[in-house]
Amino acid sequence: MITQQKIDEFKKQIEGDVLTERFWREVYSTDASIYKFVPELIVLPKTKKDVQKTVKFAKENKIGITCRTAGTSLAGTAVGPGIILDFTRYFDQILEISSTSSEQVAFVRTQPAVIYDELNAKLGEKGLFLPPVPASSRACMIGGNVATKACGGGAVKYGTLDDFMLAIEFIDADGNIVNTETGQGVEKFKEKLENLRKKILNDKKAMEVINRRMDIQDASTYNIFAFDRYSDTNELIAHLMMGSIGTLGIFTEIKLKVVSKPSEKPVSWAVYLADLYQVDNFIKEVKRLDCSGVELVDRVSLDLTRNCFPALGIPKEAEAMMIVQFDEKIEQTLKEFENSLKNFKLVGEAVKDPVKMEKFWEVRKCLLPMTAKFSPTTKPLVSVDDVGVRVKDIPDLLKDLRKIFKDLGMQVALYGHAGTGTIHIDPVIEAATDKDVKKIREIADKVYEAVFKYDGTIATEHGGGRCRSMYLEKQWGKDIFKYLKEIKQIFDPSDILNPNTMFNKDKICANLKIPMKPLGPEEWPCMECAYCQNKCPAWIKARKGEMGPRQFKNLIRYRVLEVKEGDTEIPAMEEQIKQCILCGNCTQVCSTIVGAKLKEFNENWRAGKVG
Repeated sequence: MITQQKIDEFKKQIEGDVLTERFWREVYSTDASIYKFVPELIVLPKTKKDVQKTVKFAKENKIGITCRTAGTSLAGTAVGPGIILDFTRYFDQILEISSTSSEQVAFVRTQPAVIYDELNAKLGEKGLFLPPVPASSRACMIGGNVATKACGGGAVKYGTLDDFMLAIEFIDADGNIVNTETGQGVEKFKEKLENLRKKILNDKKAMEVINRRMDIQDASTYNIFAFDRYSDTNELIAHLMMGSIGTLGIFTEIKLKVVSKPSEKPVSWAVYLADLYQVDNFIKEVKRLDCSGVELVDRVSLDLTRNCFPALGIPKEAEAMMIVQFDEKIEQTLKEFENSLKNFKLVGEAVKDPVKMEKFWEVRKCLLPMTAKFSPTTKPLVSVDDVGVRVKDIPDLLKDLRKIFKDLGMQVALYGHAGTGTIHIDPVIEAATDKDVKKIREIADKVYEAVFKYDGTIATEHGGGRCRSMYLEKQWGKDIFKYLKEIKQIFDPSDILNPNTMFNKDKICANLKIPMKPLGPEEWPCMECAYCQNKCPAWIKARKGEMGPRQFKNLIRYRVLEVKEGDTEIPAMEEQIKQCILCGNCTQVCSTIVGAKLKEFNENWRAGKVG
């Protein structure tokens, strides 16, 4: 623990905000993952100097720093026991948009706490966009997207976010600014990285593994592929930051390539496959037609969707639904696509109606939080959520996964970005008791055993983290695992940047936030996905930070379940909860997702009906 005197002295040095109250630390103790850590303090830096001073303070006091933007991490990378560095209040500006430059490439320069959809809205005003759009784009922020090497369905045509990285500025583990565009601060890493690159490229066994895995979209760990792709140290460092989950540097500015927005409005169709083993040929066909997205929703997820939205008319005979999107030469391409459908065994007719397709896309994007609807005491287990294999292996993997969860007696949602081999797995566990906690390790072991059978990966777009880093060595082998640890050693030898995440020494079931006591049907379905956050007037008024529906819900839970009467923080805590103006925007947003009613939950608490 840091002494209060040291914290008080540190506060005086910071232009931004420093939060130390126990209730604030509770608010920052969770993200969208299964983990919980109560931090020692929270810093909302206003300047780069604030970040530098925070790094030096952490190093002097031998505590870790965890960076946080939207707090939507599913792998526990936005929580930690030391200092939380929250960028959402002051590092939320788009700094520059250029459609032309000396590099002959359009780009955007942005701070880390810009919401993905809001960035694309600004780019759209100039006829540009950033294509690898994650499903959580309404909530997730660019800093977290780079940290996890995020993408989305558009990766099938446009590639991952790594393909759009141009340069990055970050604060290193010594508190110094490093900028890969100007070269500032790069020299200190140059020799060590060049030596490591030579070792990797000269290691035939390691290169065999790297080359073999080039065709699998991977975000499980450090971007090891960058050593083969980039000889320039500035470029190499920029791409090593991609997928580094805050363990190598603290991002302050990010420069990304952007492209011209398609001149036509994208059009989507959905078809139902009668045979899962058609997936490979189906994806080959839509790739040939240059689709801009192809999503798969497995039979078990279709069953959930059918129960929640019976009006959609989803046939029970379908093995999978494929949602295909085209954004160029649409009229001609759709004719060719429709003609090609005769080569596949389908259930029913293709869904073409734009209104219905809009609903299907909404359902697809909300499949994870929708799994909260299975029962009043269950939650989706997100710790094995993001595996990947080659497209040809998707049918066999899905069959294996169905059997695993059938044998375990568990319901599960299976879906993903089929065009890149990404499959999201959301088994449903009992979360109100510790009944299923012991199953978490068993589930991970069985799922990853199936994935490794097809030479797959434990993460394709959600990044590495606490829930899967213990499987890294098995995926990559001892030699490459050694190189991965060497990367960490080069950038952060003292292990103060998001420690114990990329190489987690804890058990997968350590530091869980479950079991959780349900406090009513209004709050229990909430997945902390933050989809409602930017619609909250309190969040907007507070200039972001951890303020909004998720915060109010968690503060009420903390107040009811843990705080004893007479606690001196109660007045300030309750004042924060009452920052909610009961507008109902959160309830409205969530009505098409999981049906949480956080406005009503807040009203019930104020009326003394909770607890």
